[in-house]
Amino acid sequence: MKGDTAHRRGWLPVLALLLTCAPPGLSTALADNLELEVPINGTAQLVYVDGSAHAVGPPATIATSTDLSSSHEAVSAQIAVALSRAVARALSSLQAVNASQQQVLQTQQSSLIAGQQRLAALNATVAALQTSAQAQQASIASLQAENSALRAQTATLQSISASLNTTQQDAARQATTLQATNTLLSSQLASLSTTASDQSAALAAARARVAVLDPLVHQACAATPSLALSLMQEMVTTRAAGVEPFVINGTTYIAFAHLLDDNSTFLINSVIYRFDRPQGQFVVEQLLPTSGARAVKYFMVRNANNTNTSFLVIGNMFAQSSNMVNTSIYRLDPSRPRGAQWVIHQTILSVSPGAVAFDVFTFNNSTYLVSLLILNGNVTSHISTIHRYNETSSMFVLSLLIPTSAARGIASLSINNTLYLVIGQRREGNNYTTKSPIYRVDSAPFTASGAGGVALTLVQALDTWGAMRLTAFSVDSTHYIAIPSSFNSTADTSSADSHIYRFYPSLPVGSQWVLDQAVPTLACFMVRSFTLAGTPYLVFANSHNNSDTTNSTIYRLDWSRAPGSQWVQQLSFPALFPDSIVPFTMGNSTYLAIASQFNGTSVICNSQILRFQNVPACWDYGTPPATYAAMTVAISTATSAKVSGSP
Repeated sequence: MKGDTAHRRGWLPVLALLLTCAPPGLSTALADNLELEVPINGTAQLVYVDGSAHAVGPPATIATSTDLSSSHEAVSAQIAVALSRAVARALSSLQAVNASQQQVLQTQQSSLIAGQQRLAALNATVAALQTSAQAQQASIASLQAENSALRAQTATLQSISASLNTTQQDAARQATTLQATNTLLSSQLASLSTTASDQSAALAAARARVAVLDPLVHQACAATPSLALSLMQEMVTTRAAGVEPFVINGTTYIAFAHLLDDNSTFLINSVIYRFDRPQGQFVVEQLLPTSGARAVKYFMVRNANNTNTSFLVIGNMFAQSSNMVNTSIYRLDPSRPRGAQWVIHQTILSVSPGAVAFDVFTFNNSTYLVSLLILNGNVTSHISTIHRYNETSSMFVLSLLIPTSAARGIASLSINNTLYLVIGQRREGNNYTTKSPIYRVDSAPFTASGAGGVALTLVQALDTWGAMRLTAFSVDSTHYIAIPSSFNSTADTSSADSHIYRFYPSLPVGSQWVLDQAVPTLACFMVRSFTLAGTPYLVFANSHNNSDTTNSTIYRLDWSRAPGSQWVQQLSFPALFPDSIVPFTMGNSTYLAIASQFNGTSVICNSQILRFQNVPACWDYGTPPATYAAMTVAISTATSAKVSGSP
């Protein structure tokens, strides 16, 4: 409402009262739909926001107060009519706005519900996509691993093929050499036969001296108690398939390789024991995760900076759910806390079953690790490996592949600065009467990949029966190879003589290793040499007599006896299905570490540490014959072939 006249005439208070008393929405609508404009001495008009106007005022001239009162009544009536119309219009506008807002609100609620439904569907889709992506990533990782394994197998097969081709070529080239060797052998055999009578006379004289000396020796030793073994300690093991005593910085350790438990579970821990001087016994030092462990070997490497690194290699023979297993090489890290000092240094992937025996030798200032590998079932043609320690990378790199046949034992021996490697091959198919090769280690050039460095030349093959973990050793300047026999396939029995071979340098190459003595054994899994008070001994681990446990045996060397009987049984002692028996010294005493496989009811059983007692100090094992006695032992012949080239 505009104009001072309205204030003087009293209309504005009426309108203000009406707008104040109306509901908030209605007063706003009235204010928006109604304006009253009354000019002075003019006609009052109600002016609406839509632009229309209606005259409500009095006549242009108001003469008297009566007229003014009548005019007020008329104007009030007109204002009432105008206000009624404005209220109606305002209510109608509010109803329209309210209806529109309700429709908008309903539309928004519907849109919100639909959006929530779409969001839930999108969340479900995203979750499904994430699950699918994770599955695809796992599948990709598995495929990549399988692809890497296949590539490694392909590379190995290609290397094997190249090595075999090289071997065939070398064998052909040496055919002529073989013929010349046979000719020389025939000539030397003829020469030996002419001196047989002289050697017979010398042998007779030696036997006469023995007849005189034997009573004196026995008389001197009669007052000495018999050699004996006493139990030092028992340790709980799980199908112990290998044992390795070793010494680091004056402390003695014993590692046991565990094959499986009573549930045929291969994923079990192997164990390292440490001798605790205050307690006077061996205590658990560390558990090592293994998978069907079959062999364990400790060795030390001299580094370029003149420091030593200790390694422990374990052959994992079986995997629980895969045909791929690792040979685990552990390294001693003295900076770590006790119980966690042996850490994985390197793993060498192989096909299950994996490594069953190890040997370490030094050649041309390099350290080499030989691993004998076998396969499942009747597959006996295998490829074993030689790895060289690379001082620059501190890793073991593949150097050479060796064709083997169910090989179970390996040993190296140096004779007159020539290094030899002898491998005990258990069987060919189901035939346990087989040949075990002796190789000469030769130099070979290195390849760009670091392979090479050594080559093997076959110099002789020995007759063996189910050969197992053999040993090569020297007594003074006389050299021996003792090979345990696990099975006699001809008689189908575990009763099989183990063989002791002796080296005669005067014989032609290819026949220098001669069978010296056969020792009766029962399923013998290992033989090891040791000395007591300077006297040489051999211990044979007799595993069983077909199905029953049996005694293991110890033989003593006596050169004063006739050839073929110089190793004399000195002691027989019980052991629970031993897989391995390894002698070791600690302080001033000598011990036997026995890895037991079974106690009759469970593979979780006690392995033992036995100590020697009543060690005689008066035995003299005599002097070996200077020449080979041709009339007593037949000469064994062998071919010569070259194993060389890089994998």
